[in-house]
Amino acid sequence: TNADAGSVYVVEAKEAKDLRATDNDTDMSNRVLRFAASQNVSRQLPALSDTAKMEISATSIVGQCVLSGERINVPDLYSLDDPGTGNNPWGFVHDRSFDDRYRYQARSMLTVPMISAREQVIGVIQLINKRAKGYSVLDQLADFEVGVVPFDEPSIAYATALASQAGIALETALLYDGVTTLFDGFVRASVTAIES
Repeated sequence: TNADAGSVYVVEAKEAKDLRATDNDTDMSNRVLRFAASQNVSRQLPALSDTAKMEISATSIVGQCVLSGERINVPDLYSLDDPGTGNNPWGFVHDRSFDDRYRYQARSMLTVPMISAREQVIGVIQLINKRAKGYSVLDQLADFEVGVVPFDEPSIAYATALASQAGIALETALLYDGVTTLFDGFVRASVTAIES
């Protein structure tokens, strides 16, 4: 897609002990988004903590993607109108603190849900700043004005296909982890019963 940056988020229970109890629950109030991976070609960024989490909110692009289960393609975040008006019907609020800290501008953004076989959003892939031809790195602030273009239909198709495969892989990994946890519990219970 020639994206300059991207992130992967995983939908999780707020507390690990609640995960199995809420697996079939569509209520997102007891869920959070965890940053699973992040990459940026133009900036060297500190590694993300695997404990970095955020609430699922309709005012964030990733949160709205989780809640709606729909792809969200924003051509230019810096030209969005006030929430709920004009070209911002979603009501997004773009937090520019990251941009200010790293002299970066998240302009074009494509956010695609990873959906499980049970048709639940279990993660999100977010691509940032599709680079125009001739731009391999977005170095100067002026590069973001001319070197970033909206994500086009082929990019959307690629990202959607990737998110579909990633959703299946993530669900398989989560199911395997659940089986392993269940088996470990069975072994501990058996050992306790035998010792008794």
